[in-house]
Amino acid sequence: SHQVAGRLEVQAGDLLIADLVADGLTAQVGLRPSGTEPKIKCYFFVQAQPTMSIQHAEERTLRCLKELEAALG
Repeated sequence: SHQVAGRLEVQAGDLLIADLVADGLTAQVGLRPSGTEPKIKCYFFVQAQPTMSIQHAEERTLRCLKELEAALG
């Protein structure tokens, strides 16, 4: 039920950003290597429809995060 809203973009500083649309939310996932450790850092930004309640947006965001976590293994 997820759609890619845009395309993957490589930003300055080795930051990979994916734009996603899921369950009435618009989300961006940003990935970049850690500068000091052998890890990948992940940033997740969400924007809900103005008519969506905060509680509903939070529930959908958590569901989306769980699906993303499962997909990444």
